Amino acid sequence: MSLKNKGRKGFTITEIIVATAVFVVLFSAIMWMSTSSRAESSKSINYLRALELAQEGVDWVNSTPFGDVTDSNLSFLHGSLVDPSTGDSIKMPVAENAKNSVSETKYPQDYSKCYFYRTVKIEELNNSVPYGRFLKKVTIGIYWNEGKTPKKIEAASGEPDRMRKLYMSTIIFDDKAYY
Repeated sequence: MSLKNKGRKGFTITEIIVATAVFVVLFSAIMWMSTSSRAESSKSINYLRALELAQEGVDWVNSTPFGDVTDSNLSFLHGSLVDPSTGDSIKMPVAENAKNSVSETKYPQDYSKCYFYRTVKIEELNNSVPYGRFLKKVTIGIYWNEGKTPKKIEAASGEPDRMRKLYMSTIIFDDKAYY
Protein backbone atom coordinates (compact mmCIF):
# COMPACT_ATOMS: atom_id res chain seq x y z
CA MET A 1 0.00 0.00 0.00
CA SER A 2 1.37 3.35 -0.94
CA LEU A 3 1.42 6.39 1.29
CA LYS A 4 -0.85 8.32 -1.12
CA ASN A 5 -3.89 6.06 -0.56
CA LYS A 6 -3.38 5.62 3.19
CA GLY A 7 -5.53 8.66 4.27
CA ARG A 8 -8.41 8.01 1.83
CA LYS A 9 -11.42 6.00 2.73
CA GLY A 10 -13.94 4.52 0.31
CA PHE A 11 -17.48 3.24 0.77
CA THR A 12 -17.93 -0.20 2.17
CA ILE A 13 -20.37 -2.65 0.64
CA THR A 14 -22.59 -2.26 3.72
CA GLU A 15 -22.83 1.50 3.24
CA ILE A 16 -23.72 1.04 -0.41
CA ILE A 17 -26.47 -1.48 0.43
CA VAL A 18 -27.93 0.80 3.14
CA ALA A 19 -27.88 3.83 0.83
CA THR A 20 -29.56 1.82 -1.93
CA ALA A 21 -32.24 0.58 0.49
CA VAL A 22 -32.94 4.14 1.71
CA PHE A 23 -33.20 5.33 -1.90
CA VAL A 24 -35.61 2.51 -2.82
CA VAL A 25 -37.83 3.22 0.20
CA LEU A 26 -37.95 6.97 -0.53
CA PHE A 27 -38.57 6.41 -4.25
CA SER A 28 -41.35 3.92 -3.49
CA ALA A 29 -43.04 6.39 -1.13
CA ILE A 30 -42.89 9.15 -3.75
CA MET A 31 -44.32 6.85 -6.42
CA TRP A 32 -47.13 5.71 -4.09
CA MET A 33 -48.04 9.33 -3.26
CA SER A 34 -48.01 10.24 -6.93
CA THR A 35 -50.23 7.30 -7.92
CA SER A 36 -52.74 7.81 -5.10
CA SER A 37 -52.87 11.53 -5.82
CA ARG A 38 -53.70 10.83 -9.46
CA ALA A 39 -56.46 8.37 -8.47
CA GLU A 40 -57.97 10.86 -6.01
CA SER A 41 -57.83 13.61 -8.64
CA SER A 42 -59.69 11.36 -11.07
CA LYS A 43 -62.38 10.69 -8.45
CA SER A 44 -62.69 14.42 -7.78
CA ILE A 45 -63.04 15.16 -11.49
CA ASN A 46 -65.80 12.56 -11.80
CA TYR A 47 -67.57 14.00 -8.76
CA LEU A 48 -67.46 17.48 -10.32
CA ARG A 49 -68.82 16.07 -13.58
CA ALA A 50 -71.67 14.48 -11.62
CA LEU A 51 -72.38 17.84 -9.99
CA GLU A 52 -72.45 19.48 -13.43
CA LEU A 53 -74.92 16.88 -14.69
CA ALA A 54 -77.14 17.33 -11.64
CA GLN A 55 -77.01 21.10 -12.02
CA GLU A 56 -77.92 20.71 -15.70
CA GLY A 57 -81.03 18.79 -14.62
CA VAL A 58 -81.93 21.46 -12.05
CA ASP A 59 -81.48 24.16 -14.71
CA TRP A 60 -83.85 22.29 -17.04
CA VAL A 61 -86.43 22.08 -14.26
CA ASN A 62 -86.07 25.78 -13.40
CA SER A 63 -86.50 26.76 -17.05
CA THR A 64 -89.67 24.68 -17.42
CA PRO A 65 -93.03 26.27 -16.56
CA PHE A 66 -94.38 24.99 -13.23
CA GLY A 67 -97.35 23.18 -14.77
CA ASP A 68 -95.08 21.37 -17.23
CA VAL A 69 -92.79 19.95 -14.54
CA THR A 70 -94.00 16.37 -14.79
CA ASP A 71 -92.33 12.98 -15.13
CA SER A 72 -93.43 12.68 -18.74
CA ASN A 73 -92.22 16.15 -19.76
CA LEU A 74 -88.81 15.67 -18.15
CA SER A 75 -88.34 12.03 -19.16
CA PHE A 76 -85.63 13.05 -21.65
CA LEU A 77 -83.36 13.79 -18.66
CA HIS A 78 -83.79 10.29 -17.24
CA GLY A 79 -81.46 7.47 -18.26
CA SER A 80 -77.91 6.61 -19.19
CA LEU A 81 -75.65 9.20 -20.75
CA VAL A 82 -73.99 6.39 -22.71
CA ASP A 83 -75.58 4.80 -25.74
CA PRO A 84 -75.67 1.04 -24.97
CA SER A 85 -75.26 0.07 -28.63
CA THR A 86 -72.20 2.20 -29.41
CA GLY A 87 -70.65 2.95 -26.01
CA ASP A 88 -70.42 6.63 -26.98
CA SER A 89 -71.93 9.60 -25.19
CA ILE A 90 -75.52 10.45 -26.02
CA LYS A 91 -76.73 13.67 -27.58
CA MET A 92 -77.17 16.53 -25.11
CA PRO A 93 -80.71 17.84 -24.67
CA VAL A 94 -81.23 21.18 -26.39
CA ALA A 95 -84.22 23.45 -25.91
CA GLU A 96 -86.49 23.90 -28.92
CA ASN A 97 -85.97 27.65 -29.06
CA ALA A 98 -82.22 27.53 -28.47
CA LYS A 99 -80.04 29.12 -31.10
CA ASN A 100 -77.55 26.31 -31.32
CA SER A 101 -75.21 26.26 -34.29
CA VAL A 102 -74.09 22.68 -33.59
CA SER A 103 -76.64 20.17 -34.80
CA GLU A 104 -75.68 17.25 -32.55
CA THR A 105 -73.84 18.27 -29.43
CA LYS A 106 -72.80 15.24 -27.38
CA TYR A 107 -71.50 14.97 -23.87
CA PRO A 108 -67.68 14.78 -23.86
CA GLN A 109 -66.23 11.31 -24.34
CA ASP A 110 -64.74 11.43 -20.83
CA TYR A 111 -68.30 11.28 -19.48
CA SER A 112 -68.94 7.94 -21.17
CA LYS A 113 -65.96 6.33 -19.41
CA CYS A 114 -67.80 6.67 -16.08
CA TYR A 115 -71.17 5.44 -17.40
CA PHE A 116 -73.12 8.33 -15.90
CA TYR A 117 -76.81 7.69 -15.34
CA ARG A 118 -79.35 10.38 -14.38
CA THR A 119 -82.73 10.05 -12.67
CA VAL A 120 -85.40 12.69 -12.08
CA LYS A 121 -87.95 12.39 -9.28
CA ILE A 122 -90.78 14.92 -8.93
CA GLU A 123 -92.83 15.13 -5.74
CA GLU A 124 -96.00 17.16 -5.31
CA LEU A 125 -95.97 18.82 -1.88
CA ASN A 126 -99.74 19.39 -1.71
CA ASN A 127 -100.54 18.43 1.88
CA SER A 128 -97.12 17.80 3.35
CA VAL A 129 -96.22 21.48 3.98
CA PRO A 130 -98.23 24.68 4.33
CA TYR A 131 -99.02 26.14 0.90
CA GLY A 132 -97.66 22.94 -0.61
CA ARG A 133 -99.99 23.22 -3.57
CA PHE A 134 -97.64 25.92 -4.89
CA LEU A 135 -94.52 23.76 -4.49
CA LYS A 136 -92.85 20.78 -6.12
CA LYS A 137 -89.70 19.03 -4.96
CA VAL A 138 -87.43 17.82 -7.74
CA THR A 139 -84.55 15.45 -6.98
CA ILE A 140 -81.89 14.74 -9.58
CA GLY A 141 -79.88 11.56 -8.99
CA ILE A 142 -76.54 10.99 -10.71
CA TYR A 143 -74.92 7.54 -10.64
CA TRP A 144 -71.50 6.64 -12.03
CA ASN A 145 -68.63 4.15 -11.92
CA GLU A 146 -64.95 4.61 -11.18
CA GLY A 147 -63.03 2.63 -13.81
CA LYS A 148 -65.48 -0.28 -14.00
CA THR A 149 -67.98 -1.18 -16.69
CA PRO A 150 -71.46 -1.83 -15.25
CA LYS A 151 -73.29 -5.07 -15.97
CA LYS A 152 -76.13 -3.12 -17.60
CA ILE A 153 -75.77 0.36 -19.05
CA GLU A 154 -79.52 0.98 -18.89
CA ALA A 155 -81.46 0.20 -15.72
CA ALA A 156 -84.75 -1.61 -16.19
CA SER A 157 -86.18 -0.13 -13.00
CA GLY A 158 -84.91 1.23 -9.70
CA GLU A 159 -81.36 2.36 -9.14
CA PRO A 160 -78.82 1.59 -11.85
CA ASP A 161 -75.81 -0.66 -11.23
CA ARG A 162 -73.22 1.98 -10.38
CA MET A 163 -70.57 2.43 -7.68
CA ARG A 164 -71.16 6.09 -6.77
CA LYS A 165 -74.22 8.31 -6.49
CA LEU A 166 -75.07 11.92 -5.85
CA TYR A 167 -78.42 13.63 -5.30
CA MET A 168 -79.34 17.27 -5.81
CA SER A 169 -82.78 18.54 -4.83
CA THR A 170 -84.58 21.78 -5.42
CA ILE A 171 -87.98 23.19 -4.54
CA ILE A 172 -89.79 25.02 -7.32
CA PHE A 173 -92.53 27.53 -6.70
CA ASP A 174 -95.57 28.33 -8.84
CA ASP A 175 -95.27 32.10 -8.94
CA LYS A 176 -98.21 32.46 -11.35
CA ALA A 177 -100.80 30.80 -9.08
CA TYR A 178 -103.34 32.76 -7.08
CA TYR A 179 -103.05 32.62 -3.31
